[in-house]
Amino acid sequence: PVATITVVANRPPTWAAGGEMATPQTIFVGDTLKQTYKADDLDGDTITYAFIGNHPSDANLNTSTGVFTWAPQTASQFPVIIQVSATDGKSTPITTQAIITIKVGVITVAGKVTYDNTSNTPIVGATVKLMNGATVAGTATTSATGAYSITGVTGGTSYTLTATKTTGWPSSAVLASDALLTARSSVGTVTLTANQKLAADVTGDGTVTAGDALQILRRVVGAITSFTIADWQFETKTVVVGGASVTADFKGIAAGDVNESATTLPKKSEVSVLSGKNLKISPNSEFELPVKLNAAQEVGAFTLRFTYPVQMMTFKSVKSNVGVISYAKDGKISIAWAKIPGEKTLKKGEAPTMLLVFKATKAFAKSSTAGLTLDNGEIVNVVGKNMADASVNMSQVDVAIPSTFALSQNHLNPFNPSTVIEYQLPVKGNVTLTIYNTLGQVVKTLIDNQVVEAGSYKTRWNATNLASGIYFYSLRVEGTKGFLKTKKMILLK
Repeated sequence: PVATITVVANRPPTWAAGGEMATPQTIFVGDTLKQTYKADDLDGDTITYAFIGNHPSDANLNTSTGVFTWAPQTASQFPVIIQVSATDGKSTPITTQAIITIKVGVITVAGKVTYDNTSNTPIVGATVKLMNGATVAGTATTSATGAYSITGVTGGTSYTLTATKTTGWPSSAVLASDALLTARSSVGTVTLTANQKLAADVTGDGTVTAGDALQILRRVVGAITSFTIADWQFETKTVVVGGASVTADFKGIAAGDVNESATTLPKKSEVSVLSGKNLKISPNSEFELPVKLNAAQEVGAFTLRFTYPVQMMTFKSVKSNVGVISYAKDGKISIAWAKIPGEKTLKKGEAPTMLLVFKATKAFAKSSTAGLTLDNGEIVNVVGKNMADASVNMSQVDVAIPSTFALSQNHLNPFNPSTVIEYQLPVKGNVTLTIYNTLGQVVKTLIDNQVVEAGSYKTRWNATNLASGIYFYSLRVEGTKGFLKTKKMILLK
C-alpha cells in the first residue's frame, strides 16, 4: 500500500473578537483597570502572553490567561503605552501584538461652600471632609472664594460630604428677630427650610421649640457664649464618584441665624434714636433711665446694644413691660426680646418700654452729663420684617447737687408694712437715720453714723414685726454743716 502524508504548516494565533484592548483608555488613581487578552490557535497549541517593551512596573499580565490588571498609584501627564504579544511557542512563531495607550488621571471632588443666603457668601476657612462611612477619605480647607478640592479619590464609591468651622461666628447677624422666627416655627405659623432648622435647633434635640428661641436670645445679649450645637452648621451631601471627577457645592449657616441675614459677615443693623428730656440725678444715687420703642406696627422682636460710661454709672437691672433678656459687661449692655408663645402679651397699641436702673458713682461730679449710646440694634414686626420707621426714645442724665438739707415725708403714709424715706444733703456728712416709737425708744437705726456724699437718697424701712401706731423718724447730719430733722409716720395694719 502507498501512504499519503499531508504536511500542514503551523498556523499562528490570531486575536479573538474583542480579545485585545484596542481603544485608548483613561483611568484614575485609585481605580483598577482589568482587561483579558484572548487569542485563538487553530492548531490547539498553548498560547503564552507577554508584555513587549516598557510597561508600568506595577502592572500585571497573567501569561497563561492573558488577564491584565493595573491599579496606578500616581497620575501621569503622558500616556502609558501597553503592548502585549501572543505566541504558540513554535519554532517559527508568529506573534500578534496589540498596542494601546492609557492615560492616568486623578479623580477630584471639588466645589464651593457658601452661606445659605441670597448672596451665596463664600464661607472661608471651613474644613471639608469626604467620608467613606466612618473613614475620612480626604479633607480640604475652603479658600477666600469658598472653594475646596480633594484629590486622589477612589472611584466607584458613594461618599458623604460635610464640613466643620470653629471661628468667625457672625454675632452681629444673630438677633432677636431670629428668636422670633424660631418661636413662630415652634407653633407652626411659619415653615423653615432644612438649613434654617439646622440654625434654629440650637439645643440639638432634633426639634425647634420656644426653648431654642430663648437660648438664641441669651446668646444675642451675651448671657451665654455658645450653644449646645456647633457655631457653624453644614449640609450633609451624598456624592457618588464613578470614573471621573465630581463637582459638589454645598451650603453652611451660622447657628442661630435662622432668618439667614448674614449677607455680609458680620451684619450691623441700625435703629434711629430720639432724644428725650435730660434727667436730674445726684452722685451715689440710684436712678432709672427710660428707653421706649416707637413703631407704627406691632413690635415682634428687638435687639438693642448700648454702651455707657462705667466710671460714672453702675448698671443694676432692667425693668420692662415685656420679658426682656439683658446682659451687661465692661460698659456694654445688650437687651433682646422676642414674642415667644406663652409669654405675657402687650395691649393693643402698647409698645415695649424699659427702665434701665443705674447707680451714679462718686465720679459723677457736679455738672456732668452722661447716659447711654446706642451702638446698633434691630426692631422687627410680628412677622420678622424690619420696620424702617422704628426708633428708640431715650434720655441722658445730668448730675444735680441739692442746695439745702431736706427730709421728705415718707411714702406711703400711712403704710403697711414698708415705706420709703427720702433725704438730701448739699455737702458730705456723717448721717444717722433713726426710727422711734411714741415713748422715744429707738425702734430701728437705718443708717448709723455713715459718711454719705452730697446728693439725694432713698431708704426703705420694713415694719412687719411692729404693731400699728405712730412712729417718728429722725435724720441727723454732722460735718462741716449740721442738720437735724424729725417727722411723724403712721403704721396701719
